Amino acid sequence: GERLLGSLFLVADRSGLRAMGRFSTSPTLTLAMHIVFVLHAPRDPRTAVYGYATERGSFLVSRGHRVEIWTHADEPGLARIKPRWWPLLFPLHVAQRLAANPPDLVIFHSFAGWAFHLFRRFWPRLRRVRTIVQFHGVETLHYRAMRAEEALRGRDFPLKHRLLQTL
Repeated sequence: GERLLGSLFLVADRSGLRAMGRFSTSPTLTLAMHIVFVLHAPRDPRTAVYGYATERGSFLVSRGHRVEIWTHADEPGLARIKPRWWPLLFPLHVAQRLAANPPDLVIFHSFAGWAFHLFRRFWPRLRRVRTIVQFHGVETLHYRAMRAEEALRGRDFPLKHRLLQTL
């Protein structure tokens, strides 16, 4: 596992400093964490997002952590729904799954964590979960360009994009 060096894995919350994860029983001080990657990308090793998550996950597993990677493919109910609704519905499914079994850390790709962050205020079990939201920034540029194009055409920017970009 990872060695606990100084305050590297210590986090501050309202109750003060505490370690993130669970300490192992080995003689050296280690920290084994349950980490979940939540991706809006397909479960395809040829894609950059999934490839990165599997690479990082393999590294973390080699250090003694437990890692899961969740995608749309893990939500069978989404297969019956048009993909254009996935940005709204997939994060809701994810928040529900995380509430049932909260990990130590969730790494969300792009918009996949909006519902989790919204509901964590109301679900005390989710408050201890630490999160990272990462994305490459292309979505922001893409939506800005789409918004400008729609304005030039005299049309409103689609509601689902307005909702996702303002949360």
